[in-house]
Amino acid sequence: MLLALTCPSHSADISKLNLRGYRNTPEGAVFTPTALAKQFRLGRNLKDFFYPRFVENKRLCPVKSLTLYIERTKELRGNNDQLFISFIKPHHPVTSSTIARWLKLAMESAGINTSVFKAHSVRNASTSAAAMQGVTTEDILSAAD
Repeated sequence: MLLALTCPSHSADISKLNLRGYRNTPEGAVFTPTALAKQFRLGRNLKDFFYPRFVENKRLCPVKSLTLYIERTKELRGNNDQLFISFIKPHHPVTSSTIARWLKLAMESAGINTSVFKAHSVRNASTSAAAMQGVTTEDILSAAD
């Protein structure tokens, strides 16, 4: 959920995040796409996914959570480079449907009515919240691609 909120992406994009394209920087975590995105168009460059650090609260920091997740799933991952893997054996990479289901479960846990709001609503909500906080339209469009 933290990744979906901090870098507005489709669940298909999140499911394709790959450790081969991952780097941890002082500003945050960066994933260079290793597969074509759902919304990819010819003539456009693939854009990196950037997840900023949230130093004000480490419990809400997507980079801290990501680092812990990578560390804790290393043994389960084996030779698999896909970031998100199933927590059920044999721990295969998850699909975009699984990511969407996880996002929906997180929304339900937060008390959000998931009969009205679906997984793709996270992308909409995060961009709307950014606009209400004064982030420029240009920056929002860039972040949300």
